[in-house]
Amino acid sequence: MQVKKVSEIEIAFRDEPGTYQRVVRILAEANIDGIAFTAWVREEQGHISLITEDNQRARAVLEKAGFTVTERPAVVVIDVNRIGSAAEISRRIAASGINLTEAYATAVGDEYMTVLRSEDIEELYRALCAPPE
Repeated sequence: MQVKKVSEIEIAFRDEPGTYQRVVRILAEANIDGIAFTAWVREEQGHISLITEDNQRARAVLEKAGFTVTERPAVVVIDVNRIGSAAEISRRIAASGINLTEAYATAVGDEYMTVLRSEDIEELYRALCAPPE
């Protein structure tokens, strides 16, 4: 299991058709590869959180395009895609008494990846780096 501290960028915008396409087009035209991406709408406010191979450049091109961008720490866990991967990760987090504020995951082929956020990123990172009990 690989555990990494990363920076996640988030943009908020008025929910309207085409915004997702605009964001991914801007990143593609800047030759910035996305690693993780999630989007949602609450009360007519759209949100996109993403991790790229170059968040500094991603932030710059998105801000130049008129988006307001915020940055926040997260932890990424990459593991073998098998039944129970998410259960093992969540067991470690719960055993450490950590409350997650955000989590999203995906699996492709033999690889499982989850992005996690908490009020205490350092504690979350330590809990996931500790040897399993």
